[in-house]
Amino acid sequence: MIGYFVSNPKSHIHNDMETPAPARKIVLVGPSGVGKTKLARKLLGTYFDNCPYLPTFGVDVHPLTLSNGKRVNLWDCAGDERYAGLGAGYYCGAYGFVILTNEALFHKTAEWVQRVRGYDPNARVVIALDGEISPKNLVVRINIERGTNLEEPFALLSEA
Repeated sequence: MIGYFVSNPKSHIHNDMETPAPARKIVLVGPSGVGKTKLARKLLGTYFDNCPYLPTFGVDVHPLTLSNGKRVNLWDCAGDERYAGLGAGYYCGAYGFVILTNEALFHKTAEWVQRVRGYDPNARVVIALDGEISPKNLVVRINIERGTNLEEPFALLSEA
């Protein structure tokens, strides 16, 4: 007689390590030239002061672990209007959005909020202001040059 032994291959596996939470998709948007890529590179530790300005074409995706231990996939989207039509494809499945602006382009912030909310009316949105301006609702002050509060907009969205 031939015997067969069928076992559940997972039944004998014991994993002492906790499975990490999946990375949340956070989309970084804002006007062209405001410093989105510079912010992403500073967070990743790959920014150098002598780097020339090169606009983003489409999107760059960067895995990032924040100092609070949360993992995010940072989608650095082009701010140029000619790429606006691609936004919906990049926004799909996003956990939240960071709208980066500065004092000179702060007046365009409402347009970016409308664009994001037009795609998802319930979207989690944090507005990150590079520089000084009187605080507004949903605004996080950052300073890319000094490296001040660079993680705060992403940390706010990674909490839930």
